[in-house]
Amino acid sequence: MAYKPLLRDYRPFYIQTSGANTATDIYQQYGIVIQNHPYPILPEPKSPYSNDLPDANGEQEYNSTLVYKPQEFSYNCAVVVDGPVNETSMRACRSQIQSFFDVIKQGEFKIFDSYTDIGFQKVRYAGGSVDSGSYKSVGTGYTRALFTVKFKANDPVTRMVLVDGAIVTET
Repeated sequence: MAYKPLLRDYRPFYIQTSGANTATDIYQQYGIVIQNHPYPILPEPKSPYSNDLPDANGEQEYNSTLVYKPQEFSYNCAVVVDGPVNETSMRACRSQIQSFFDVIKQGEFKIFDSYTDIGFQKVRYAGGSVDSGSYKSVGTGYTRALFTVKFKANDPVTRMVLVDGAIVTET
């Protein structure tokens, strides 16, 4: 059985898959806690189309409307389960991480980090790793696994918010 530690002042991280009407708190659903909160607030613009005319100063840029590069960011995560470090507790950690991965591997989704109040749409899983030596005993009788999840937001400018349990476009 999974163990969810009591966390004071923890602000949830939500994922809403394509076609879902509500967002999922990954701590409540998978026992996964976000340990860092990147703050990808300003996207980087793509280079506008330009002409470098040899007989004119500077460049002739067509930038009446800028477009932006996707943003990539990583979250350090932890999952804690009942039992000291052994095959059973490590299997339980892997199972919870796999359940989470089964959701994010499907394609595009929305995210909202209530710690930073930043959300994105058109997000996809961009990689992940399990930290070396990630299985550790926590206190007496609990096992913690550490891992990293990398996301890519292909729409870095549309801000998303959580309203009535759903991730929606900020108005």
